[in-house]
Amino acid sequence: MGKKNYLESLRGLAALSVAFYHLQIGSIFNNAFTDNAPIMVDFFFVLSGYVISLNYFDRMQSVGDLIDFQKKRFWRIYPLHFVMLLAFVLIEIAKFIFESRSGVLATDPAFSRNDLGAFLQHVFLVHNVLGNDWSWNGPSWSISAEFYTYFVFALVLVLFNGATRMRYAIIGALLLMSAYFVASNPQDAVQVRLFRCLLSFFIGSLAFELERALKISQHVKGSLIAGAIMAIVVLFAMFSSDIPRILFLAFPLLCAALILGLNASHKQSLIIRVLENRFLVYLGTISFGVYMIHSAVWWAMRQALRIVFKLPTSVSASGEAVIDFGNVYVASAVHVLGVAVVILLSHISYNWLEAPLSKRFRGARKSTTGVPAHGLARAQS
Repeated sequence: MGKKNYLESLRGLAALSVAFYHLQIGSIFNNAFTDNAPIMVDFFFVLSGYVISLNYFDRMQSVGDLIDFQKKRFWRIYPLHFVMLLAFVLIEIAKFIFESRSGVLATDPAFSRNDLGAFLQHVFLVHNVLGNDWSWNGPSWSISAEFYTYFVFALVLVLFNGATRMRYAIIGALLLMSAYFVASNPQDAVQVRLFRCLLSFFIGSLAFELERALKISQHVKGSLIAGAIMAIVVLFAMFSSDIPRILFLAFPLLCAALILGLNASHKQSLIIRVLENRFLVYLGTISFGVYMIHSAVWWAMRQALRIVFKLPTSVSASGEAVIDFGNVYVASAVHVLGVAVVILLSHISYNWLEAPLSKRFRGARKSTTGVPAHGLARAQS
């Protein structure tokens, strides 16, 4: 199969929507669509399941394969995760110094929620399994969930190597179990998010198997794309703030339908040509940085707007400082400027940190085995 650049573009747009959501400043980008942007993380999970199954479903045969696979995933996600964790340590130190000198406590006091216990959980990537709150670099909960989902996926393939029906039976059981926990829990509790990841990842994996087993016609392709996009738009318009459980179940299925439909599209179709725009494809390439870096940039922007520009603020139900510009167009311009900074830092992160370390790992693998390692699927959230 050829490289699917249009899927990279979708990944980038999804990451960007999450970034827009996390900065609430009353701009035109704070709307019904971005209010539902947190569920775009489930799109990452579906795409991870599809891409990783494409690359590994028939290649994962031994414990050695499993270990090599987990090493690749670790070196893809951990360096930037650790760098951003250190950045948030500096943020907490800055808050502590400010509070000590001014006597004014931040809305989220230094080292209160972001304490040593939460720090160690982030260091060992277990904060989604053991954590109880949104701590340190909050969006990184998804890479904690994905890292252990990767392990479950690889373990199933290795344990049932050669037993295809058993593989599908186990994956089906994991899907049903995950759907039950996601649907039955009224809140998006931290531990339930792991089941969100399992559910969406294995839906993506089964989508790959379905695509391989069935030839999707052009007619069905059009129906899949149109139906998935229309359903996503309707669902996002209906639920603008409180995401219901049914959306967590339906959205991954719609994402899988959209992926299958796009894969069956002719390369000259309008939607494919738009999604293969070079900027959009590159946005997908650096999307891990967009997702992991934006929270720190938003924190710095909030402090500058509050302290330097003296803009009035309020505190949201989640404890976040909400900036009041009083003018939606000024707020929108600041929002775009902030996103531009995030994209620039993501570009630097990818070219100076992520890609070099990934290349070094693949080079070491090639020199020790005599064969190149499989290319890393940029499966992230």
